[in-house]
Amino acid sequence: MILTGMSHEMRGLMNAIVGFSFLMEKSCTPNEENIEYSNLILKSCNQLISLFQNYLDSELLEIERTEVNYKKCSISDIIGNSFSEFREVMTLENKSGVALLTEEPLENITEIFIDHPKVSRILLSLFQNAINSTKSGYIRIGYRISDRNVTFYVIDSGQDYSKLKEFLNTEDIDKSLSKFFDTASAINIIIAKKIVRILGGEIWLDSDDSSGTGVWFSVPFKVTSGLDMLTSKVMLKQFCEPEFHIQSCN
Repeated sequence: MILTGMSHEMRGLMNAIVGFSFLMEKSCTPNEENIEYSNLILKSCNQLISLFQNYLDSELLEIERTEVNYKKCSISDIIGNSFSEFREVMTLENKSGVALLTEEPLENITEIFIDHPKVSRILLSLFQNAINSTKSGYIRIGYRISDRNVTFYVIDSGQDYSKLKEFLNTEDIDKSLSKFFDTASAINIIIAKKIVRILGGEIWLDSDDSSGTGVWFSVPFKVTSGLDMLTSKVMLKQFCEPEFHIQSCN
C-alpha cells in the first residue's frame, strides 16, 4: 500500500509539471527555443514517470503474491489497445521517423481465457525499450498461435540486442549495469521476464545483423470455444500520422 501510495503521489506531481509545461508552450510566443525547451521538459517528465512506475511495479512483483487471473478476451483487442497506446506515445515522443506496425493472423480465433492485463504490461515494457532504441525504421508488434500457447513479439530496427540479451540472462544486474549503463531498459526487461514466469511462459530474443532486435514471449491460454487453425498471412497496420493505413501482404 505504501508503494502504491507513493506511485499515486509521484504521478500527480509529475503530471502537474507536464500540464503546466504544455500550457507554457501554448501561451508563450512560439519560437524554436521555447518549443525545444518545452518538449524537453515534457519528454523528461514522461520518462521519469515511466522509470518510477517500472521500479514500483518491479518491487510490487517481489513483495506481493501475484496470481494469474484468466479472463475471457480477444487477443486482437489486446494488440489493438496496445497499438493505440503506443501510437500516442510515439506522437508525444515525436517519433515521426519510426513506423509502428501490428501483425495479426487474417483468420482470427474465438475468444480465449488469458490474463490480459499482465500480457499488456509485458508488451508495454518491451515497447518502451523498442522506442528508446529506435531512432528511425520500424517497431512491429504481433502474435502467433500454436497448440495452447500464444506467442507475442516486439521487433524493432534498433541495435540493442546485445544489451537486452545481457539484461535478460544476467544473474548479477549490478555487474550488467556496469557494462551497459541503462537502468530503464534493465527494469523493463526484468519486469517482462518476471511476469512471463508468473504466467508460466518463456521469453527470449532473436536478432541478426540486418533486422534489428526482436523480443518474443510465449504464454499458455485456455480456449473458450472452437480454435481454428491460423494462416501465416498477416495484416500490417502502419502508423503514419495523422492516420494509419492497412495493407495485406503474402
